[in-house]
Amino acid sequence: MSQPSASYGQSSHPFVDPEFEIPGTLETDRFRLRMLTVNDVVKDFEAVTTSKEHLHDIWGPGWPEDLTLEQNLIDLGWHQKEFQRRRSFAYTVVALDESRVLGCVYIYPTRKTGYDAEVYLWARQSELASGMETELTKAVKTWLKAKWPFKNPALPGTDISIEEGHADRDRKLPLRPTMTQMKNLLKNIPDHLPEEHCETLVETDAIHIERIISKGHSAPQEGWYDQDQNEWVLVLKGAARLAFEDGSEVSMGPGDSLEILAHVKHKVVWTDPEEETVWVAAHYQ
Repeated sequence: MSQPSASYGQSSHPFVDPEFEIPGTLETDRFRLRMLTVNDVVKDFEAVTTSKEHLHDIWGPGWPEDLTLEQNLIDLGWHQKEFQRRRSFAYTVVALDESRVLGCVYIYPTRKTGYDAEVYLWARQSELASGMETELTKAVKTWLKAKWPFKNPALPGTDISIEEGHADRDRKLPLRPTMTQMKNLLKNIPDHLPEEHCETLVETDAIHIERIISKGHSAPQEGWYDQDQNEWVLVLKGAARLAFEDGSEVSMGPGDSLEILAHVKHKVVWTDPEEETVWVAAHYQ
């Protein structure tokens, strides 16, 4: 997906004033909105892939058909960087106990005459019968009016048709990067691993994502990893244990993820010697 253009005719540029404080959250008695980040990848992936029919009803065929966890991680990294650069704003909608992703809200520049922003949203398919999407739409409209600087934001599907909202955009929905190449991260594992295997999956100015394969490998006893960037790691297969300079340790197995902030000193002290441990690591500012 192309990045938002600086030439949007109706939206201001920059999209929001540099002095404007971006709202961090919106909370009701049912759900919470907060910035969508790479840390949400597993729960977001589950919400998206179990809502395919509803998402196709909104945006037509295509995304999220054949979406992989790896591709979803790339998507979320893109959205997170766009938010940090204040060029567009993607919010995840989560249950108050953070147990599930319930949907997403996207705030974008627009070229549509008479409007100064476009706001797209969806609720997960399993919550539609309970009126979740209607409730979300109402809450977001109130929030936009109270907390954002837009004079006339459009909600395609509500204020204007979805087709009308799409017509003047320089990109196609869904509002996620489109898939370029599918890859199964649990295949093509080297038979012999004298050293830890690392391969770059995606590298942009915003994010570096790599696959790491370990089998009994660990860091040297002396010293710590001290990185300039944040790191998010996910174990897809196997088991590992990480130690931190403060004396704490974390054990990880399949499906476990962990965010390690920049300059938090840590190291891998153990990986399973009997089977391969497959990691995905994302490095970002």
